[in-house]
Amino acid sequence: MLQRTTLLGLFLFGSLIAAFPAGVWGFVQLDDRTLGGVRVEGIQVPAGDDPAAAVSEIAQAWLDEEVTVQVENDVLTATRGELGVRVDVDATVRRVRAAGHSGDVISDLAAIIAARRGHLDIALPRSVDAEAAATFLELATPFVEGQIADDAGTLLSSAAVAGVTEHVVTVEPAPEPEVPTGVALETSLASFSTRYHTGGRHRGRAHNVEQAAANLDGAIIPPHGTLSFNGVVGPRDRENGFRRAMVIDGGQLVPGMGGGVCQVASTLHAAALEGGLEMGEYRPHSRPSGYIAMGLDATVSYPQIDLTVENPFDFPVLVQSHAVDGEMHVDLIGQARPREVEIARRVLNRRGYAQRVVEDIYGAIQLLPGDGEGRRQSQDAAHSGFETQAVTQAAVHNGICEFAGLCGAFSMLQ
Repeated sequence: MLQRTTLLGLFLFGSLIAAFPAGVWGFVQLDDRTLGGVRVEGIQVPAGDDPAAAVSEIAQAWLDEEVTVQVENDVLTATRGELGVRVDVDATVRRVRAAGHSGDVISDLAAIIAARRGHLDIALPRSVDAEAAATFLELATPFVEGQIADDAGTLLSSAAVAGVTEHVVTVEPAPEPEVPTGVALETSLASFSTRYHTGGRHRGRAHNVEQAAANLDGAIIPPHGTLSFNGVVGPRDRENGFRRAMVIDGGQLVPGMGGGVCQVASTLHAAALEGGLEMGEYRPHSRPSGYIAMGLDATVSYPQIDLTVENPFDFPVLVQSHAVDGEMHVDLIGQARPREVEIARRVLNRRGYAQRVVEDIYGAIQLLPGDGEGRRQSQDAAHSGFETQAVTQAAVHNGICEFAGLCGAFSMLQ
Protein backbone atom coordinates (compact mmCIF):
# COMPACT_ATOMS: atom_id res chain seq x y z
CA MET A 1 0.00 0.00 0.00
CA LEU A 2 2.84 2.34 0.91
CA GLN A 3 4.59 1.55 -2.33
CA ARG A 4 1.44 2.33 -4.32
CA THR A 5 1.03 5.64 -2.51
CA THR A 6 4.67 6.56 -3.19
CA LEU A 7 4.36 5.80 -6.86
CA LEU A 8 1.15 7.83 -7.10
CA GLY A 9 2.85 10.78 -5.40
CA LEU A 10 5.78 10.62 -7.76
CA PHE A 11 3.41 10.44 -10.70
CA LEU A 12 1.49 13.52 -9.54
CA PHE A 13 4.70 15.45 -8.85
CA GLY A 14 6.07 14.59 -12.28
CA SER A 15 2.83 15.69 -13.88
CA LEU A 16 3.04 19.03 -12.10
CA ILE A 17 6.63 19.47 -13.20
CA ALA A 18 5.71 18.60 -16.79
CA ALA A 19 2.73 20.95 -16.72
CA PHE A 20 4.68 23.90 -15.38
CA PRO A 21 6.35 24.94 -18.68
CA ALA A 22 3.05 24.56 -20.48
CA GLY A 23 1.48 26.76 -17.85
CA VAL A 24 4.18 29.34 -18.27
CA TRP A 25 3.73 29.18 -22.06
CA GLY A 26 -0.02 29.62 -21.68
CA PHE A 27 0.45 32.62 -19.42
CA VAL A 28 2.85 34.21 -21.90
CA GLN A 29 0.37 33.69 -24.72
CA LEU A 30 -2.36 35.48 -22.76
CA ASP A 31 0.01 38.38 -21.99
CA ASP A 32 1.09 40.28 -25.14
CA ARG A 33 3.73 42.31 -23.32
CA THR A 34 7.44 42.14 -24.17
CA LEU A 35 9.10 38.93 -23.03
CA GLY A 36 11.48 39.53 -20.13
CA GLY A 37 15.18 39.16 -20.90
CA VAL A 38 15.04 39.90 -24.64
CA ARG A 39 18.09 41.85 -25.86
CA VAL A 40 18.84 43.97 -28.94
CA GLU A 41 22.53 44.32 -29.86
CA GLY A 42 23.39 43.06 -26.37
CA ILE A 43 21.19 45.59 -24.54
CA GLN A 44 18.18 44.29 -22.60
CA VAL A 45 14.78 45.63 -23.63
CA PRO A 46 12.57 46.44 -20.60
CA ALA A 47 9.98 43.71 -20.04
CA GLY A 48 6.27 44.46 -20.26
CA ASP A 49 6.43 47.86 -21.95
CA ASP A 50 5.96 48.67 -25.61
CA PRO A 51 9.46 48.01 -27.02
CA ALA A 52 9.34 50.67 -29.79
CA ALA A 53 10.94 53.52 -27.84
CA ALA A 54 13.60 51.30 -26.27
CA VAL A 55 14.53 49.68 -29.60
CA SER A 56 14.73 53.09 -31.30
CA GLU A 57 17.06 54.37 -28.58
CA ILE A 58 19.29 51.29 -28.85
CA ALA A 59 19.42 51.63 -32.64
CA GLN A 60 20.38 55.31 -32.51
CA ALA A 61 23.11 54.65 -29.94
CA TRP A 62 24.51 51.90 -32.19
CA LEU A 63 24.50 54.22 -35.23
CA ASP A 64 26.21 56.95 -33.20
CA GLU A 65 29.17 54.73 -32.30
CA GLU A 66 32.35 56.00 -33.95
CA VAL A 67 34.43 54.08 -36.48
CA THR A 68 38.14 54.85 -36.60
CA VAL A 69 39.49 54.95 -40.16
CA GLN A 70 43.25 54.95 -40.71
CA VAL A 71 44.52 56.38 -44.02
CA GLU A 72 48.32 56.09 -44.13
CA ASN A 73 49.48 58.04 -41.04
CA ASP A 74 46.22 59.95 -40.58
CA VAL A 75 43.37 58.73 -38.38
CA LEU A 76 39.84 59.92 -39.15
CA THR A 77 36.64 59.16 -37.27
CA ALA A 78 32.99 59.00 -38.30
CA THR A 79 29.86 57.47 -36.85
CA ARG A 80 28.29 54.42 -38.45
CA GLY A 81 25.39 56.63 -39.50
CA GLU A 82 27.75 59.11 -41.19
CA LEU A 83 29.28 56.22 -43.12
CA GLY A 84 25.89 55.39 -44.57
CA VAL A 85 24.80 52.48 -42.32
CA ARG A 86 21.02 52.24 -41.98
CA VAL A 87 19.01 50.03 -39.59
CA ASP A 88 15.38 48.85 -39.74
CA VAL A 89 13.89 49.81 -36.38
CA ASP A 90 10.34 48.72 -37.28
CA ALA A 91 11.45 45.21 -38.25
CA THR A 92 13.40 44.93 -34.99
CA VAL A 93 10.36 46.01 -32.93
CA ARG A 94 8.26 43.34 -34.64
CA ARG A 95 10.81 40.65 -33.79
CA VAL A 96 10.96 41.75 -30.15
CA ARG A 97 7.17 41.65 -29.87
CA ALA A 98 7.02 38.22 -31.51
CA ALA A 99 9.57 36.64 -29.15
CA GLY A 100 7.72 33.94 -27.15
CA HIS A 101 4.41 34.73 -28.92
CA SER A 102 4.61 32.61 -32.06
CA GLY A 103 1.89 30.16 -30.95
CA ASP A 104 4.19 27.16 -31.25
CA VAL A 105 4.72 25.72 -27.77
CA ILE A 106 8.18 24.26 -28.45
CA SER A 107 9.56 27.39 -30.13
CA ASP A 108 8.02 29.72 -27.56
CA LEU A 109 9.28 27.71 -24.60
CA ALA A 110 12.77 27.73 -26.13
CA ALA A 111 12.53 31.50 -26.52
CA ILE A 112 11.36 31.93 -22.91
CA ILE A 113 14.27 29.86 -21.60
CA ALA A 114 16.80 31.63 -23.85
CA ALA A 115 15.53 35.05 -22.80
CA ARG A 116 15.71 34.20 -19.10
CA ARG A 117 19.30 33.04 -19.60
CA GLY A 118 20.23 36.21 -21.54
CA HIS A 119 20.78 34.31 -24.76
CA LEU A 120 17.97 35.81 -26.87
CA ASP A 121 19.82 38.69 -28.58
CA ILE A 122 18.23 40.23 -31.69
CA ALA A 123 20.55 41.93 -34.21
CA LEU A 124 19.46 45.13 -35.92
CA PRO A 125 18.75 44.52 -39.64
CA ARG A 126 21.32 46.62 -41.51
CA SER A 127 21.85 48.12 -44.93
CA VAL A 128 24.35 50.63 -46.25
CA ASP A 129 24.46 53.66 -48.52
CA ALA A 130 27.81 53.08 -50.25
CA GLU A 131 27.94 56.65 -51.57
CA ALA A 132 28.11 58.01 -48.02
CA ALA A 133 31.27 56.02 -47.31
CA ALA A 134 32.78 57.16 -50.62
CA THR A 135 31.97 60.78 -49.73
CA PHE A 136 33.68 60.36 -46.36
CA LEU A 137 36.80 59.04 -48.07
CA GLU A 138 36.94 62.20 -50.18
CA LEU A 139 37.95 63.95 -46.96
CA ALA A 140 41.03 61.74 -46.77
CA THR A 141 42.13 62.26 -50.39
CA PRO A 142 44.06 65.54 -49.89
CA PHE A 143 46.09 64.02 -47.04
CA VAL A 144 47.52 60.98 -48.80
CA GLU A 145 50.66 60.81 -50.90
CA GLY A 146 49.44 57.77 -52.80
CA GLN A 147 46.12 56.90 -54.38
CA ILE A 148 43.18 55.50 -52.41
CA ALA A 149 42.22 52.10 -53.84
CA ASP A 150 39.15 52.00 -56.08
CA ASP A 151 37.36 49.52 -53.82
CA ALA A 152 38.13 51.43 -50.60
CA GLY A 153 34.60 52.84 -50.31
CA THR A 154 33.03 49.40 -50.71
CA LEU A 155 35.35 47.85 -48.12
CA LEU A 156 34.68 50.67 -45.66
CA SER A 157 30.93 50.25 -46.15
CA SER A 158 31.18 46.51 -45.51
CA ALA A 159 33.23 47.09 -42.36
CA ALA A 160 30.81 49.69 -41.02
CA VAL A 161 27.70 47.60 -41.63
CA ALA A 162 29.40 44.61 -39.96
CA GLY A 163 29.88 46.67 -36.79
CA VAL A 164 33.67 47.01 -37.10
CA THR A 165 34.99 50.02 -35.15
CA GLU A 166 38.52 50.14 -36.63
CA HIS A 167 39.33 50.03 -40.34
CA VAL A 168 42.47 50.59 -42.42
CA VAL A 169 42.08 52.07 -45.91
CA THR A 170 44.30 50.66 -48.64
CA VAL A 171 46.47 53.31 -50.32
CA GLU A 172 48.27 52.48 -53.56
CA PRO A 173 51.46 54.22 -54.77
CA ALA A 174 50.76 57.35 -56.83
CA PRO A 175 51.44 56.84 -60.53
CA GLU A 176 54.58 58.55 -61.81
CA PRO A 177 54.07 61.18 -64.54
CA GLU A 178 54.73 59.73 -67.99
CA VAL A 179 57.66 61.59 -69.55
CA PRO A 180 58.64 60.67 -73.14
CA THR A 181 61.48 58.17 -73.25
CA GLY A 182 64.91 59.72 -73.64
CA VAL A 183 63.76 63.26 -72.80
CA ALA A 184 65.35 64.92 -69.76
CA LEU A 185 63.08 67.60 -68.31
CA GLU A 186 65.15 69.33 -65.65
CA THR A 187 64.85 73.08 -66.23
CA SER A 188 62.20 75.18 -64.54
CA LEU A 189 60.53 77.42 -67.12
CA ALA A 190 58.34 79.14 -64.51
CA SER A 191 56.51 78.63 -61.26
CA PHE A 192 53.56 80.44 -59.71
CA SER A 193 51.69 80.17 -56.42
CA THR A 194 48.37 81.43 -55.07
CA ARG A 195 46.74 81.12 -51.65
CA TYR A 196 43.32 79.70 -50.73
CA HIS A 197 41.26 79.34 -47.56
CA THR A 198 40.93 75.84 -46.06
CA GLY A 199 38.68 76.03 -43.00
CA GLY A 200 35.04 76.51 -42.12
CA ARG A 201 32.72 77.25 -45.03
CA HIS A 202 35.68 77.13 -47.44
CA ARG A 203 36.33 73.39 -46.96
CA GLY A 204 34.35 72.32 -50.03
CA ARG A 205 36.08 74.90 -52.20
CA ALA A 206 39.49 73.95 -50.78
CA HIS A 207 38.82 70.30 -51.63
CA ASN A 208 37.98 71.26 -55.23
CA VAL A 209 41.21 73.27 -55.56
CA GLU A 210 43.19 70.28 -54.28
CA GLN A 211 41.32 67.80 -56.47
CA ALA A 212 41.81 69.87 -59.64
CA ALA A 213 45.50 70.34 -58.80
CA ALA A 214 45.89 66.58 -58.39
CA ASN A 215 44.14 65.94 -61.72
CA LEU A 216 46.41 68.45 -63.48
CA ASP A 217 49.64 67.18 -61.93
CA GLY A 218 51.86 65.27 -64.32
CA ALA A 219 50.25 66.56 -67.55
CA ILE A 220 52.61 66.74 -70.54
CA ILE A 221 52.33 69.45 -73.20
CA PRO A 222 53.94 67.96 -76.35
CA PRO A 223 56.39 70.00 -78.46
CA HIS A 224 54.28 72.53 -80.41
CA GLY A 225 51.24 70.91 -78.84
CA THR A 226 48.33 72.13 -76.73
CA LEU A 227 47.05 71.37 -73.23
CA SER A 228 43.31 71.63 -72.61
CA PHE A 229 42.61 72.38 -68.94
CA ASN A 230 39.09 70.91 -69.14
CA GLY A 231 40.40 67.88 -71.00
CA VAL A 232 42.96 67.12 -68.28
CA VAL A 233 41.01 68.09 -65.15
CA GLY A 234 37.76 66.57 -66.40
CA PRO A 235 34.09 67.12 -65.50
CA ARG A 236 33.34 68.90 -62.23
CA ASP A 237 31.18 66.15 -60.77
CA ARG A 238 31.23 63.72 -57.85
CA GLU A 239 32.45 60.85 -60.03
CA ASN A 240 35.58 62.89 -60.81
CA GLY A 241 36.20 63.72 -57.15
CA PHE A 242 34.62 67.17 -56.90
CA ARG A 243 32.21 68.55 -54.30
CA ARG A 244 29.61 71.20 -53.97
CA ALA A 245 30.86 74.59 -52.82
CA MET A 246 29.35 78.02 -52.64
CA VAL A 247 29.05 80.00 -55.88
CA ILE A 248 27.77 83.52 -56.51
CA ASP A 249 24.79 83.91 -58.83
CA GLY A 250 23.16 87.31 -59.16
CA GLY A 251 24.85 88.47 -55.98
CA GLN A 252 23.51 85.48 -54.01
CA LEU A 253 25.59 82.67 -52.51
CA VAL A 254 24.18 79.34 -53.72
CA PRO A 255 25.57 75.76 -53.75
CA GLY A 256 27.29 74.69 -56.97
CA MET A 257 29.51 71.81 -58.09
CA GLY A 258 33.24 72.39 -58.48
CA GLY A 259 33.58 75.89 -57.03
CA GLY A 260 37.27 76.82 -56.77
CA VAL A 261 38.60 75.09 -59.90
CA CYS A 262 39.16 78.49 -61.56
CA GLN A 263 41.96 79.17 -59.08
CA VAL A 264 43.91 76.20 -60.43
CA ALA A 265 43.36 77.39 -64.01
CA SER A 266 44.45 80.91 -63.06
CA THR A 267 47.63 79.65 -61.38
CA LEU A 268 48.45 77.58 -64.47
CA HIS A 269 47.71 80.57 -66.72
CA ALA A 270 50.06 82.85 -64.78
CA ALA A 271 52.85 80.23 -64.76
CA ALA A 272 52.41 79.65 -68.50
CA LEU A 273 52.69 83.38 -69.22
CA GLU A 274 55.87 83.66 -67.17
CA GLY A 275 57.30 80.55 -68.84
CA GLY A 276 56.88 81.95 -72.33
CA LEU A 277 54.09 79.60 -73.35
CA GLU A 278 51.18 80.94 -75.37
CA MET A 279 47.43 80.98 -74.83
CA GLY A 280 44.98 79.42 -77.25
CA GLU A 281 41.50 79.58 -75.74
CA TYR A 282 41.37 82.00 -72.84
CA ARG A 283 38.77 84.03 -70.98
CA PRO A 284 39.23 86.27 -67.91
CA HIS A 285 36.83 86.68 -65.01
CA SER A 286 34.14 89.34 -64.88
CA ARG A 287 35.27 90.52 -61.46
CA PRO A 288 38.56 90.70 -59.55
CA SER A 289 39.88 87.60 -57.83
CA GLY A 290 41.22 87.74 -54.31
CA TYR A 291 44.06 85.29 -54.98
CA ILE A 292 45.68 86.72 -58.16
CA ALA A 293 46.25 90.05 -59.92
CA MET A 294 43.74 90.92 -62.61
CA GLY A 295 44.95 90.03 -66.06
CA LEU A 296 46.66 86.87 -64.78
CA ASP A 297 43.42 85.04 -63.90
CA ALA A 298 41.51 82.60 -66.11
CA THR A 299 37.90 81.46 -66.12
CA VAL A 300 36.98 77.84 -66.84
CA SER A 301 33.66 76.02 -66.84
CA TYR A 302 33.27 72.44 -68.02
CA PRO A 303 32.68 71.95 -70.89
CA GLN A 304 31.76 75.44 -72.19
CA ILE A 305 34.77 77.57 -71.24
CA ASP A 306 38.29 76.16 -71.49
CA LEU A 307 41.84 77.35 -70.97
CA THR A 308 44.26 75.97 -73.55
CA VAL A 309 48.02 76.43 -73.24
CA GLU A 310 50.19 76.11 -76.35
CA ASN A 311 53.79 74.93 -76.20
CA PRO A 312 55.90 76.83 -78.80
CA PHE A 313 59.08 74.91 -77.98
CA ASP A 314 60.80 71.91 -79.55
CA PHE A 315 60.65 69.94 -76.28
CA PRO A 316 57.75 68.75 -74.11
CA VAL A 317 56.72 70.66 -71.00
CA LEU A 318 55.81 68.86 -67.77
CA VAL A 319 53.17 70.42 -65.52
CA GLN A 320 53.72 69.82 -61.81
CA SER A 321 50.72 70.94 -59.80
CA HIS A 322 49.90 70.57 -56.12
CA ALA A 323 47.74 72.27 -53.50
CA VAL A 324 48.56 71.72 -49.83
CA ASP A 325 47.83 73.69 -46.65
CA GLY A 326 46.25 76.61 -48.48
CA GLU A 327 48.92 77.07 -51.17
CA MET A 328 48.25 76.28 -54.83
CA HIS A 329 51.48 75.85 -56.81
CA VAL A 330 52.31 75.16 -60.47
CA ASP A 331 55.79 74.40 -61.84
CA LEU A 332 56.49 74.10 -65.57
CA ILE A 333 59.52 71.93 -66.36
CA GLY A 334 61.32 71.69 -69.71
CA GLN A 335 64.76 71.15 -71.24
CA ALA A 336 65.81 74.79 -71.40
CA ARG A 337 64.46 78.30 -70.88
CA PRO A 338 64.48 79.82 -74.40
CA ARG A 339 62.52 82.94 -73.43
CA GLU A 340 62.90 85.55 -70.73
CA VAL A 341 59.47 87.03 -70.10
CA GLU A 342 58.23 90.33 -68.72
CA ILE A 343 54.52 90.87 -68.02
CA ALA A 344 52.96 94.33 -68.03
CA ARG A 345 49.32 95.22 -67.32
CA ARG A 346 47.49 98.43 -68.08
CA VAL A 347 43.93 99.75 -67.99
CA LEU A 348 42.56 100.43 -71.47
CA ASN A 349 39.12 101.92 -70.84
CA ARG A 350 35.95 101.72 -68.82
CA ARG A 351 33.03 99.94 -70.44
CA GLY A 352 29.82 98.00 -69.92
CA TYR A 353 29.68 94.32 -70.72
CA ALA A 354 27.40 92.16 -72.82
CA GLN A 355 27.26 89.16 -70.57
CA ARG A 356 27.44 88.38 -66.89
CA VAL A 357 29.18 85.44 -65.29
CA VAL A 358 27.96 83.14 -62.52
CA GLU A 359 31.00 83.03 -60.25
CA ASP A 360 32.38 80.96 -57.44
CA ILE A 361 33.87 82.81 -54.48
CA TYR A 362 36.88 83.82 -56.59
CA GLY A 363 35.99 82.85 -60.16
CA ALA A 364 33.43 82.31 -62.89
CA ILE A 365 31.32 79.24 -63.57
CA GLN A 366 29.02 80.03 -66.50
CA LEU A 367 28.08 82.83 -68.87
CA LEU A 368 24.63 84.46 -68.83
CA PRO A 369 23.26 87.37 -70.90
CA GLY A 370 23.98 90.92 -69.70
CA ASP A 371 22.43 94.20 -70.84
CA GLY A 372 25.52 95.77 -72.40
CA GLU A 373 25.19 98.81 -70.16
CA GLY A 374 27.48 97.76 -67.36
CA ARG A 375 24.62 96.51 -65.14
CA ARG A 376 24.10 93.11 -63.63
CA GLN A 377 20.72 91.67 -64.44
CA SER A 378 19.73 91.13 -60.83
CA GLN A 379 18.57 93.18 -57.89
CA ASP A 380 22.10 94.51 -57.37
CA ALA A 381 22.93 98.15 -58.01
CA ALA A 382 24.29 99.03 -61.45
CA HIS A 383 28.05 98.58 -61.96
CA SER A 384 30.40 99.96 -64.55
CA GLY A 385 33.40 97.98 -65.73
CA PHE A 386 36.81 98.63 -67.14
CA GLU A 387 39.10 96.74 -69.44
CA THR A 388 42.71 95.91 -68.76
CA GLN A 389 45.32 94.41 -71.01
CA ALA A 390 48.09 92.00 -70.03
CA VAL A 391 50.95 92.04 -72.53
CA THR A 392 53.94 89.71 -72.49
CA GLN A 393 57.27 90.49 -74.06
CA ALA A 394 59.59 87.55 -74.52
CA ALA A 395 63.15 87.65 -75.80
CA VAL A 396 65.70 85.02 -76.70
CA HIS A 397 68.84 85.01 -74.60
CA ASN A 398 70.77 87.27 -76.97
CA GLY A 399 68.33 90.08 -76.20
CA ILE A 400 66.49 90.15 -79.54
CA CYS A 401 62.72 90.51 -79.03
CA GLU A 402 60.97 87.44 -80.31
CA PHE A 403 57.33 88.39 -79.84
CA ALA A 404 54.95 90.70 -78.03
CA GLY A 405 51.32 89.76 -77.68
CA LEU A 406 48.05 90.47 -75.93
CA CYS A 407 47.40 87.86 -73.31
CA GLY A 408 43.97 88.90 -72.04
CA ALA A 409 41.34 91.58 -71.73
CA PHE A 410 39.86 91.76 -68.27
CA SER A 411 36.29 92.94 -67.67
CA MET A 412 36.00 93.90 -64.04
CA LEU A 413 33.14 95.13 -61.86
CA GLN A 414 33.89 98.32 -59.95
